[in-house]
Amino acid sequence: MKLADPACGYKYVEEADGDHPLACAGLVHPFDFVLPAVYELREKLAPKPHDVFIATYPKCGTTWMQQIVMLLLRGGSADVNPMADAPWLEMSVSRAAKGSAAMKSLSSTPPRDCAALCALSAPEGDSGRRAWKTHATAEAAPWRGGPAAAAAAGSKVVVVCRNPKDAAVSMLHHTKNIPGFGFSGGWDDFVALFLRGKVESSSIWPWHRGWWEAAAAHPSTVLVVHFEDLKRDLKAAVGRVAAHLGLERSDAELEAVAARSSFEVMKAEAAARDAETLKKGGSIKKDHFREGKTGGWRELMSPELQREFDEKTAALEAAAAAGGHAFRAV
Repeated sequence: MKLADPACGYKYVEEADGDHPLACAGLVHPFDFVLPAVYELREKLAPKPHDVFIATYPKCGTTWMQQIVMLLLRGGSADVNPMADAPWLEMSVSRAAKGSAAMKSLSSTPPRDCAALCALSAPEGDSGRRAWKTHATAEAAPWRGGPAAAAAAGSKVVVVCRNPKDAAVSMLHHTKNIPGFGFSGGWDDFVALFLRGKVESSSIWPWHRGWWEAAAAHPSTVLVVHFEDLKRDLKAAVGRVAAHLGLERSDAELEAVAARSSFEVMKAEAAARDAETLKKGGSIKKDHFREGKTGGWRELMSPELQREFDEKTAALEAAAAAGGHAFRAV
């Protein structure tokens, strides 16, 4: 366990050379990850034709896409719990490694070790697909062989991108709402860590470069979706995801999925689930659904800070390896 700043905290774990042959030196993870269990996933978990991997940098629309994918697989009126039904792979094995200590976790992901995940057969329901979540970089994808192996296996990956300025603001609130991070600072403290890449999943710019490269190399496997496009025309974005997954859905079905995936509906459904969890004596993450808006960074960022973000974004988007991808302006 490391501490990003002695004054304001932020606990994390970090991969290092010598940890494991597949370790990505310098990659930052949440404080509750168990790295040997994560490395085992990269070494042993084979992607399968029925796998759907949702890959996002934290606070870029993860739960939103989990909801969309699960409703596309089950139907627009189906009962879904997105964070449990599309589990976080690395958190699943980390919780299993911790045993009874994991019971205090705020995560909805059920604990399963790598052997149990490897032994799973194709699901009978959910349109024959199984959805997973990860915040990993493309290089650190939590399955054997990374994006190329997913393409060879016939798996699908959906990457959700978000403008880095909004992502940083949302990540600040996320961090402050999880006591385990031990972060006591404010915006200025957090954004300094964000720009240094000393937050979970490390720097947002290299994170996106890796997945944009994967999308360019394997376009039929890796779909790039933007948070801002989900806000602008949710039904159209739902249709793109359905097509990518090879799911034939009627206009009415796409409409139903979009309606159930609105911010207001998802927030209400989450509140009902949280109330049940608290009734049973469980723990919940406070304010997981906060505002769901774009452009909130304008209330916090100085012109100098805006320029720093813009320069990093421009350098990423100018790179040939970006494959023509770019963040949406907000």
